[in-house]
Amino acid sequence: MITFLRLLLIAFLISMIFIVFEVGKAWPNTIITEERLLHCVLGEARSQGKNEMQAIAEVIRRRGSEKGVYGCSVDFSKEKAYMRAVGKIKMAKKAVSGSLKSNLSNGATHFEGVKFKKPYWANSMKEVSKIGDTIFYRK
Repeated sequence: MITFLRLLLIAFLISMIFIVFEVGKAWPNTIITEERLLHCVLGEARSQGKNEMQAIAEVIRRRGSEKGVYGCSVDFSKEKAYMRAVGKIKMAKKAVSGSLKSNLSNGATHFEGVKFKKPYWANSMKEVSKIGDTIFYRK
């Protein structure tokens, strides 16, 4: 009897795993929240101006998910500079809200800093804009 219950439990767990993966295919991207977008913009462009922040926010919105947006994982709560950067946070908030109606990035879907070499993933893309220290690309 115990073996039968174990098998039943294992079968149930396997079916649940299958269901989770199948549901995940239906919604492959998680829409980014405004708060998370603000963190991403601060992570990707905190040393840049408002236009560059706004263009980066446009690209992140356009992509619709956090996938590949590495600045989103920056934990600002541990940075002393974050606590002193109230002006930058206000600027980023304006950039995020402005990105709803703007197209500074010219329809870009990706971006990279000019300090870096052209990334391999941009070889098949067109450079559509350059703002500040960021180059914007589109497929």
